[in-house]
Amino acid sequence: MKWLFGLIGTALFVLPHIVFGSVTVNEIAWMGNTNSASDEWIELYNTEGVDVDLTDWALDAVDGTPAVVLSGLIRANGYFLLERTNDDSVSGIVADQVYVGALGNGGGNLSLKDSNGSVMDVVDASGGWPAGDNDTKHTMQRVNSQSAGGWITADATPKTENVFFVAPPPVSTPQVISPSPIPTPQPISSSPTPTPQPSPVPVVQP
Repeated sequence: MKWLFGLIGTALFVLPHIVFGSVTVNEIAWMGNTNSASDEWIELYNTEGVDVDLTDWALDAVDGTPAVVLSGLIRANGYFLLERTNDDSVSGIVADQVYVGALGNGGGNLSLKDSNGSVMDVVDASGGWPAGDNDTKHTMQRVNSQSAGGWITADATPKTENVFFVAPPPVSTPQVISPSPIPTPQPISSSPTPTPQPSPVPVVQP
């Protein structure tokens, strides 16, 4: 039995420090790009300060397309680029994963789940995409990558900060006010009591 605990302890020691964290859908090019309407892509963002193993995570649409089983690693505060059909959807940037299945221009409802089936993020655009432009090919981006905020239409920013990225406020350090030193009391010097001098005795002349 001891050898089993020893084996488990060794395995835990050699495994990389990868934990599940908060990953969101950060940018969607549901309209494709100027080269082709089929050059769609989706970007994920890791809001945590640790790497996240995306093995067996899923990005699914309610209508069944796309249905992506994820694999690979998304770095701490990093991006994960999903390109449709091939690695040509985003010119000059290598896809982290290639998937199949088109996004409808009329909207969609995407759900991102971890390997345990827990929902990590939802993009409910079943009534129409809230941002992005099919004519100009501007993408749909989260206003702040750090939170599940609203969406804006802006120039594509694959694997980089969104156009209106708002950094979280710095943590303020409480200011410690040192107490003023208490002055040391000084001894009060008393003036010496003058010694009385005898009055001169008058000399009487004979």
